[in-house]
Amino acid sequence: LSCGGDFWFNVGDSSSATEIRDSYRLLPFMRDLRASVRPDTQGSGRGVIYLTYGDTTAHDELALLQFIDTFFEWLLSLSKAEILEVAPIGISLDVEGSPPEMVFNSLVKLRAYKHTYLTEIPEEVFLIQHVVAGFPSPQGTKYIMELADSAVYLVYRSYMYDTISGMNLSPANNLLVRFRWFITEQCEDCLSPGYQPRARITVLVESDCNLYAYCGRLSFCAQSAGGIANVVDTLKIFWSELTISGLLTQERFDALMNKDSPYGIHNWWERSSLRFAIGPYSQDLVSLSLPSDRLRKLL
Repeated sequence: LSCGGDFWFNVGDSSSATEIRDSYRLLPFMRDLRASVRPDTQGSGRGVIYLTYGDTTAHDELALLQFIDTFFEWLLSLSKAEILEVAPIGISLDVEGSPPEMVFNSLVKLRAYKHTYLTEIPEEVFLIQHVVAGFPSPQGTKYIMELADSAVYLVYRSYMYDTISGMNLSPANNLLVRFRWFITEQCEDCLSPGYQPRARITVLVESDCNLYAYCGRLSFCAQSAGGIANVVDTLKIFWSELTISGLLTQERFDALMNKDSPYGIHNWWERSSLRFAIGPYSQDLVSLSLPSDRLRKLL
């Protein structure tokens, strides 16, 4: 768990929609996570603990809606004091390539449950998150931006300028170019002045070592010799060139980006932590979220 960063771990998928296995272990596990974070990140500086639901192929809407019932049955078994003890927490839907109506129906149900059953806790204590994958779906993305609290953009590129891998990866398809596609084509309203979505964007990069196809382009695992320093340097260059490009004005940055968790790493090949500045828009140090194996059963 990174210092102050978000943490994801999987508790369900379409094959187990009606139960969270060993759910009695969740609260103690989250307490242990909170106890492991440095004292200076206690309270408002703490990252979000996200319990994830995974479905990247089945697109099973019924199973997802059933899991939301299952999840809230567990959540409502906790007292207000127990929720606040480990807060902020959230549900993260790692549901990729699903039809827009499935995105809409699941997020509407989550919002209804949140506002019906969690009225006694502050809004920011429980967050709803959904991934935005690389499958073109402007309508699904619109639903995510306007109904979720957090949107994780899967901007899977491992480089800005390929200087260490020897693979001669083209800068015409780098992290900034891919992010530009997300922010202009996938999210059609994102650059419109005055557009104020509910969700804030976290950029997720990949470090899985089992991608096979296009691994060098997509995953930092292919450049593991550079270690975490290479990831940091790449993200700093990305942010610097994003700023210079003028793609995001200050007004758009404030409306769109998650200042507390601007970046995440999926399947980091070593467990480590990091804090660094995200650029001229903010002088505060923020956390690089280092999720555990995001789709791996932890319980």
